[in-house]
Parts: sequence; C-alpha cells; structure tokens
Amino acid sequence: MSKGQAHIGQVSRADLLKALATGEAGSVQRIADQLGLNYVPEDVTAKDVENADPAPSTDSPQVFVSYASEGMRPTAGFWLLESRESHAPAEENPTPQPVSAPIEWEGRPTQAPRYHLLVEPRAFIPRLLPYLQNQVTGLKPDIAKLVACVSQAKALNHVPRLPLRTLNTVVQVIDDRHSHLIPYWKDHSVLRRLVGALHNAEIQQAVLMDGQSEPRVLGNNGWQKWQPPENGGVVIIFSDLGALSQSPESQVPIWLTLGQRLNRSGCKAVVFTPCNPALCDVRLKTLFSLEALTGSAVSPVRTVNAALHSQAGLLLDALSPVIRLEPGLLRQMRLAMAQHGKRWQIGEDVESLVWQHGDIQDAHSVAATWNRDARKLRLQRFMLLSRQERLTALDVIRQWRQPLPKQIWFEEITSLDLESRDLLEADVQAADAYFQQLSEQVQSEVFLMQEAETRDWLQRVSWRMPETALENATVGKALQRIKFMVAPEASGIDPRNLSASDAPEKRVMLYQQGESISLDWPVPSFQNVAVGSPLGMIRLRHELVRIEVDGKAVGELPLWSMSLGLPGDASGFKAISDLETLYFKQAQKPGWADSIGRDTEGLYIEHSCLGKSYRSYWQNPEADGASGYWQGVPPGDIGMDDYGLYADLPISNIPQRFRWIEPGTFLMGSPESEPERWAERETQHQVTLTQGFWLADTTVTQAQWQAVMGNNPSNFKDAPNNPVEQISWNDAQAFIKKLNQQTPGLQAKLPTEAEWEYACRAGTITPFSFGDNITPEQVNYAGNYPHAGGKKGLYRKQTVLVKSLPSNPWGLYEMHGNVWEWCQDVWQEKLPAEPVTDPKGVAGGDKEAGVGRVLRGGSWDSVGWYCRSASRSWSSPGFRHNALGCRLALGHSEFRPGGGAAGSGATVNKQGRADGAGTGSRVAEQRQTVTAPGAGKSRKKPKKRK
Repeated sequence: MSKGQAHIGQVSRADLLKALATGEAGSVQRIADQLGLNYVPEDVTAKDVENADPAPSTDSPQVFVSYASEGMRPTAGFWLLESRESHAPAEENPTPQPVSAPIEWEGRPTQAPRYHLLVEPRAFIPRLLPYLQNQVTGLKPDIAKLVACVSQAKALNHVPRLPLRTLNTVVQVIDDRHSHLIPYWKDHSVLRRLVGALHNAEIQQAVLMDGQSEPRVLGNNGWQKWQPPENGGVVIIFSDLGALSQSPESQVPIWLTLGQRLNRSGCKAVVFTPCNPALCDVRLKTLFSLEALTGSAVSPVRTVNAALHSQAGLLLDALSPVIRLEPGLLRQMRLAMAQHGKRWQIGEDVESLVWQHGDIQDAHSVAATWNRDARKLRLQRFMLLSRQERLTALDVIRQWRQPLPKQIWFEEITSLDLESRDLLEADVQAADAYFQQLSEQVQSEVFLMQEAETRDWLQRVSWRMPETALENATVGKALQRIKFMVAPEASGIDPRNLSASDAPEKRVMLYQQGESISLDWPVPSFQNVAVGSPLGMIRLRHELVRIEVDGKAVGELPLWSMSLGLPGDASGFKAISDLETLYFKQAQKPGWADSIGRDTEGLYIEHSCLGKSYRSYWQNPEADGASGYWQGVPPGDIGMDDYGLYADLPISNIPQRFRWIEPGTFLMGSPESEPERWAERETQHQVTLTQGFWLADTTVTQAQWQAVMGNNPSNFKDAPNNPVEQISWNDAQAFIKKLNQQTPGLQAKLPTEAEWEYACRAGTITPFSFGDNITPEQVNYAGNYPHAGGKKGLYRKQTVLVKSLPSNPWGLYEMHGNVWEWCQDVWQEKLPAEPVTDPKGVAGGDKEAGVGRVLRGGSWDSVGWYCRSASRSWSSPGFRHNALGCRLALGHSEFRPGGGAAGSGATVNKQGRADGAGTGSRVAEQRQTVTAPGAGKSRKKPKKRK
C-alpha cells in the first residue's frame, strides 16, 4: 500500500495477522480467502485441507498456511537455507592514525562562469527604441518642403517644420515571473534595467507571478494594485504569454483580459518573448505587438511537440551529473553542446521545457534539484553520450562549480560511471581522497556531533548517491561506511564493507512472513506469531543484513526494521551480514511429500508411510560446507540425509534402511564403446521409470534371514551382518512372503531388472558407478581378474560385511560384487533396442522349471567385467550358490511417500540423476566371457567374444 494512500475494500497480510491475534476463525477464513491463502487452524494440518481426513497430532501450533499443491504457493514460495559461508573479519585499525590535512580541489578553475544572455543589450537597443519614442513637430523649419511650396507657387499658411522624436512620458514594464520562465528571469531583469537607462526617467515596474490574475506594482509602500498607464503610454512586457507553459489554458485568459484593458486605455503594448511569437495564442496577436527576444521570428514556426520534449530530455542527459541546476548552467550547456552536431541544435524555448520536466523535483529560481530516481536513470544515459559530448558537458559543469564549495563538485563526479570518471582523473582522485578521509572521520561520534553541518550534508549525499557509486571499487566502500554512520536506515550498504566493529557478536533470526522477510531477535515459537516463521540464524556485529537476488541488492534489513518483499520470480536469495552469508533457495514440495508449509518452528513437510503420518522439519546447516536435512519429529523412522529420503524399517526387529529412488529416465545396457561388454545381452536402450520406489541400501543379511525364516543357509557365517547367500530365487520369494505376513502393508518384493540397473548406476553412465574401473577397496570381487586391463588386487574368496565398502552416489552399498542379486524378472536373452517405459520383464510361473531368473551385480567370485552396471546373468529359480543373495524393494501401492501413486507428477530428481544419460565415446573393445555363476569354478581367462 502506498504511503498515505488507503485502498478501501482491500485486505493485506497485516489484516490476517490481526484476525489471527483476535482468534476469530471466521474473520481469518474470510481474509485468507480474499488473499488466496489456505487457512489451517491450530488443530488442523495441511493434510486435512487436502484430504479432509484426520491429521497426525503435532505439538507445534499452526500459525502459517501450508500448501499441498504447487499452484497454491504464494509468489515468493517457501524459502530454505541451503548453505552458509563465513567472511574474513573486516580489517581492524587498532592504532589511531594521525589527522591528515584537509583535501583541497587543486584544479579549481580560476575564472568564474559567465552568464550568457539570450540577447546582448547593445543588439537589443535598436529593436527597443522605436517602442519608447513618440514623433512630435519640432522648431526647425523643413527647408525641403518650404522650397517645394515656393517653387510651385503655393500659398504658405504655416512654415513646415522638421519632426522631432521624443521619449514617451509614461513607460511601464511588466515582468512575467511565472516559474516556467525561470531560465529567462535574468534576461528579463537585464533588459528591464536597459529600458530604465534608455528612458532617463522613472519607469513603472510591475510583476506577474504564479497564481495571480493581474500584475502587481512594487512601490515605496510595497506591493500595490496594478493600473494601466495614464493618458496612454508604452507597456513593455517580457513574457511568453503562456505559450511555453504546460498549462497555457490557465494563463492565456489572464493575458487576454490584460490586453483588452491596455487597448481601452489607449496604451501601446509590446511583448518580447523567449520563443517564436507564432507559438502564442492567435487572439493575443490582435492585442499586443509581438517580438522575439533573439529575433527568431524569422525562424520556421515550431509547435511545442514531441521533438522539443525529446531535445529537453537530451539536455537533461548532459546535465545528469549535477546535483543543483542553475539557470545559467542550463543556458551554457545548451550553447556549448551545439558544437556536437545536428541533434544538439536546441532552441532557447527548450530551456523552459527542461525547467518544467517531470525529472526536476524542485524548480527553484536559484537552482533546481532532481527527482532522485530520475537522476539515476539519466546518469545511465549520460554513459551513452560520446566521449567528446561528455567532456564538453563536464567542462561546463566544472566551470560553474568554480565559486561553489568543493564538496558539490566532488559529489557530482563521484556519481559518474567508471569511464566518465576517467575523463577527470585529477579531480576524481581528489574527490576519492576526500570521501576516504571523511569515512574515517565519521567513525567518531564526536566528529558527527561537532560537525553537524557536515553530517547533515552527508545525509543528503547518502540519499542522492546512485548505487553505481556505492559499488565503485575505489571509493564505494568509503561511501557505504559514511552512509551507514549518518543514515543507517538507507539502502545500498554491503555489511562486508563496513569498518570492523568492537561490538559483541550477535545471532539474530531471519523470518519469513508471507512473501516478505524480516530480521529480529530469535524468540520462542509460542511468541513469534507476529514475527514470522524462522528461516535461519545469522551472525553479525553491525545490525544490518543485505538481501541480494541474482547478484543484485533488493534492500537492507536493519535489526527490528520493517519486512522486505522479494521479487515474485526469485528462485533464491542471499542474506549478507558483516560476518557471514546465508544462501536460500525456494523449497519445492518433494514428490514423496503430502504437503509443505511453515509454522512457528520453521519449514516442514508432511508425508505418509505404512499408514502413519510424519512431519519433518528442515534442519539448517550450522557451519560452512555443511548440508541441511529433513529431520522427523520425533527423530527416527524416516528422514533425509546427503543421499536423499530414507526410511528405517524393522525386519523382525532388525533395522533395514530403504532409500527412496525417484522416477527418471536412463540408458539401460552398455554402449558399443564399453570394454568387455556382452553385446548380445546388453543392447543399450532408453528406459523411463514413471514411478519412484524404495530399495534396501544393502542386501538381506544373515541376521535378517535368521530372524524371519529361523535358519541360515549361508556358507560364510563369519558374522550376522554378512549377506545371506546360498539362496535360490524361490527361497527369496518364500522369505518375502513370510516377511510381508509379519509386517502388514509392507509389500516387499525383488526389484525389477530395470529398477536394479537404474539404482546401481545412480545417475552415472560409466561401466561402474565408481567410474571406468574398480578396485578391491571399492568392490569385493576376484581382484586377480581386473576389468579392462586394470591393476590386479586383493581376491578375498568370500563375502564381506554389508556396508563395509563405499556406497554408490545414491547411498546403496555393494551394488557391485559381494553377492549376485536376484531380480523379479524372467530372463530375456536380448533386450529391446527401442525406448521402454516401466518394463516388467517376461511373465512366468514362480517355480516353473526351466524358466531362468535374472541375476545382477557380480559377486566375490566374479571377474571384474561381470560386476559392471550393465552386466546381466541368470539362473534357474531353484539354483543355490554361495555367491547368490537378494536385495529388497518395496511395492508402489502400499508403502510409498505422498499417499498417492508413487512418484506421480514428480519432477525433482536427486542430484546427478540426469534424464537421458549419454552413451560414451570410447572405441569398442573385445570382452571376456565366463560361465554363469554356479555353473563352474574355473578362474581361467575365458575366450573373447564380440
């Protein structure tokens, strides 16, 4: 809402807060509806709003709205603290510096500026005299006429005499002092005195001011009522008769009335105009004799049109460096710029248009001042003038600053862009040194108290100075320090540029309140209804935080200040103090979450899992380089870490972590350039998984198998956390069936082959999720048979503990090696070449004899190439071997985030999970082949096949 302007019938978020404070639910609901917000009462959660089902209980009061769909989010969205970065401390200056000598303007011009009149008095006299003189009969005889009469024998009734010119006995001057004529006032004054000098007698002087219907006469007793001259007389008027005014309709009637009174009184009235007389109203031409001050009546007739206004704007561009615009400076700028070509051929009438321009804020007769924002835009246009044009303009301004205090010129050139500053190198260096010196002096409160006049001027400077000057590498830091000391509430200050403070370090909170953010002390959640939802704590000494969007300052937040709105299209912002920077981004509702919102505790998401509802709050990173994460309330069961969403589910009281694998598209199989590939089995093709799924981060352990089945078929029984092995596909199905009976709604299963490879690759396109090759430190395999000429390494000859080797980028352990992993699919010898969506393999009876089932990943007993992400093998459903195990996936229908179809509509993938991975570029090589696992024990290097 604009200052001082109430919009009746509209509501704002302030009205909503007032209604919340009174507790009137009906008012809150009505205001929320008008604001397009979804009101959630204290005992109702966002899930209630969406599904109208009973909500999970939560201890935190619901103060701010939450949004279950993207379209309902406010413009600014929900902000999330992504990371933070500490700053090096500001340079401290413990030893006091000696007081340096005042900085002077060494290059000040020696000559004062000269005012250029529209017309010089000597040239104006011949045009003025005819209006001041009367013709009467003199005493000297007219000899020529006398001779003519005698020669023609005419009777002489009287002696013809020569005429004599005399000055009128009564002369009156009317000076039009309407404000739009200020650029010509000095011309009027000079010519008025000229009239008095030529007349050699006292003249009557009258003035017509803004808002007056007739002139007033300045007499010995002050202002008096104006009357036309007695017994006729001459009236000299200096005016445009309203022709140049932006509102001529208010002035022309005054001059019509005045002209008619002068005519009735038998007065001879002449008007000298600063413009072409043809611009004047036609009705006035019958009442006054019209003359142009400069004799421009012979020039083509012009109207006050867009072209003249464009010329006024061009003059303002050239004048933009000035902080005060004197009429004489305007005149000299117009005349000096005429040397730069046709577009600068600007008439004197444009001076009035400049004075009336909307960019001028105060058109005072001594000097006009700018609208601050307009000047900043004009300074940008000043940069577009040619080098020579800028040089001329700066020379004119510099000359007019000769008699003025140096601070005016120093401020003006400090406002210039870098290229223009280079045109005045010596003066700019003096100005920079001056402001550097002031920035040191103003750090002392004693100086600010003693130098009140300087302080007041610096406050005006802080208000006028454009952002480009504050960001200048040479003097910007000094200007910002000055601004902070004399006007700390002003904008354009980067806290990192301020002098070191000896104040104690503070920790204050940034809050989000609708589409705005604010800065305040952290307060308990039950008290901060009026403050907002906490975004993040920021450290500072100077009580100021700068907000930037896309590298540009949006504004500054002093402590306890009003809130600051952010651009509606901002995807992120930075909060900068003198000690650290906080990086925020828009928090999108994850595809697996029911809703996202904010309350007095902060940013939260709500999600469902196994029939339970959970609320997780975003935990902000506390140190440089740290990452934030979602933390459940209370902690446990489900959460977020560096790899993404996880759920910890018990398998007969033994915890198993499942990872949420978001939907996406990838290239299944291997490219022709991949070494040691099995071309017939690994046809590369695009696969799209439209539904996310949960996948265990490890294979099933012996302890888990024992707890569910009551036995342990494994060969390597060194530790309960070894993977279970020597299990067939049929054994895995029996284990899953019994597990699902023990945990209703779990819907555990084996992953499909496509799901397995998608998760194994984890967004990579290399042969392994670790890169082009592997080592025994990464993968448990037959290290004496490395992949593609890799270095030989350890061959352990047995399984290792789950999670004892590094995970892939999605937090899944031992996807390569350790044990082969059964998949749900029936074996296909050859994969399709065309794109596939949600492949399920080939159907077959669970225990149908001779129907092979897919095995993926390689094992402790496999050569290196068998452990590749694309490597495929199979065995019959009843086959057991000490290299065969399984990994659990969870069904889409019952156990899923979000409560709807898993991953439906999800667009946010994990970091690095790119759609449409590339195919690689290396030249294809021959590969090694071995028999399927369990079919033989030979470790000899097999034959190569294409």
